Amino acid sequence: MVGVGSVLPRGDLRIAFDDRKPNAVAKEELVLKAEVTNQYGQDHSANVKLLSGEETIEVLPLTLKAGEKRRVSFSPYVPKVAGPKRFRLEIDSPNWDADPSNDSDSLLVVVNPPERFSLLYLSSQARPLYPFVKRVLGNEERFELNSLVRLGEKVFHAFGEKVQPNYPTDPGFWMDFDAVLMDLDALPELNATVVSSLKDFVQKRGGGLLFFGALQGARERLGGLIPVKTLERVEAKGNLSLSVFEEPLFGPEDEVEDMKPFLPGRLPGYFVKEQNQGARGVVVSKANGKPVLSIQAYGAGKVGYWGVPHDWRRALADEDGAKEFRKFWQALVQWLGEGGEERLKIQESEKLLLRGVETALRVEALGSDFEPSTDALVKAEVQGPDGFSQSVQLYPEGSVAGQYAGSFRPVLPGAYEVSYSLHFPDGETLSSSNYLRVSETGEEAKNLSYAERELKTLANLTGGQFLPISQMHADWKPNFAEDLPVVRKRRSLADAWPIFIAMFLAAGIEWIMRRQAGLK
Repeated sequence: MVGVGSVLPRGDLRIAFDDRKPNAVAKEELVLKAEVTNQYGQDHSANVKLLSGEETIEVLPLTLKAGEKRRVSFSPYVPKVAGPKRFRLEIDSPNWDADPSNDSDSLLVVVNPPERFSLLYLSSQARPLYPFVKRVLGNEERFELNSLVRLGEKVFHAFGEKVQPNYPTDPGFWMDFDAVLMDLDALPELNATVVSSLKDFVQKRGGGLLFFGALQGARERLGGLIPVKTLERVEAKGNLSLSVFEEPLFGPEDEVEDMKPFLPGRLPGYFVKEQNQGARGVVVSKANGKPVLSIQAYGAGKVGYWGVPHDWRRALADEDGAKEFRKFWQALVQWLGEGGEERLKIQESEKLLLRGVETALRVEALGSDFEPSTDALVKAEVQGPDGFSQSVQLYPEGSVAGQYAGSFRPVLPGAYEVSYSLHFPDGETLSSSNYLRVSETGEEAKNLSYAERELKTLANLTGGQFLPISQMHADWKPNFAEDLPVVRKRRSLADAWPIFIAMFLAAGIEWIMRRQAGLK
């Protein structure tokens, strides 16, 4: 028997999140904790890493005593925006670690919307709508309203701590806000870099953006960021009644069926004549069904267009109209500022997966209209230990609308990163990632360390010889035994009485048949 390997310490380093359901709120401190266990027979030093995507948030050096289990807390982390955020733990473990599947852990944290939303109202002129919006939003504790209104060639009205009395020139200006209300007439007065960064504000940061006013050349500058393609200018003689849909801005408690919004007569307004493929109208004309409020998901955020720039008339109609105006605008702005819906939902599993066993991958996809998508192209890129890489195409499952499924077979234990990419027919793309832990399939496979003592004992029990690989050379020849061991066993027919009875019956039957045929 030849022993291949070297004697290494046996044991296992483990790490896991201590609290799997932390309470997280945007713009507030989040403290994550980990539990680290040293199952080696001696002290061990290692680095514990907290990561989010490609960002390394913190590295903690630890020295654990033999058999020690320790809980550690990371420095407070402040998530900037609401929505799902994935964190990951990693620990530096030796190559001979008994179970590489527990050397890392992954946790999806749902960050709740902030208790106070930061808002921006931006306009190129003083419009009648502004003082009414300022009154219902600026006097509400949960909203921090900032406004920038141009009053003259070099004169601006700047309200709030986050704005200066001039148009912004820094592309990162938008990132300080949760939602922006933008007059499209102000768009031509902003430089190209600032306008381009609006897309990042919505798509990457998850901000909300509401446009109002005439389109003019806005589609050429912002493209699909504006949910409408063409508008119909309306200036009716009398008020035009509108209907409000409950989803997704309101709930049953808001009683939207009792709301009575209208497009004011003798004042300009806009019907949405054509909107983006994924946009949906949530406030429409009772007469022709054309939207005046069109909304759409855009990347991680939300966008909308409001075609009633003189909605302030509703606040002056009567006391009920004023209450309805307040409720409507507060709900709309809060919905915009809460961040985007989780449109690529990954099926989470805390169970250990087994090496060599088919592993299912499932996601649920929502279109830009916040409805389950059935026409998307979903692909998963799987990266694992020792350079493992595989592309998996996910296909729709007929049982659940918007659900896509596929599978792969992990070949080695350890952590596997699954990166999902989703492509919609209109060109929009979404991406997300998940981490899976894969373990060995049986107890005998979990400890593959070199056990020289056990090999020597096995060689002695079988009458063989143990030889370390280090003692072998080119001229080495095995020593064979002079006499090969032979094992002989005898079994008497009397011990197998069923066979004896069967043979006796066969001979007796033959004898009877011969006698009947006249044969002796």
